[in-house]
Amino acid sequence: MLKNTPMPYSFQFIGGPTNTYFFTTGHGAAYAIRFKFTPYLFEDHPDIGDQVYELVVELLRPSAIRSG
Repeated sequence: MLKNTPMPYSFQFIGGPTNTYFFTTGHGAAYAIRFKFTPYLFEDHPDIGDQVYELVVELLRPSAIRSG
């Protein structure tokens, strides 16, 4: 392991239609991460449409500490 490598955040998998994950940073910011199924983006290419997902990163609660 490299020196000063941050440890990964603990996360909670909620699942559901958007395969949602939640985690909180060391400074208290809370995020939801979703993998939203979006086959309509490639409707002209049905052979790959079922493999297309949109990555959604949503800030649920900002950090108590502001970065410089």
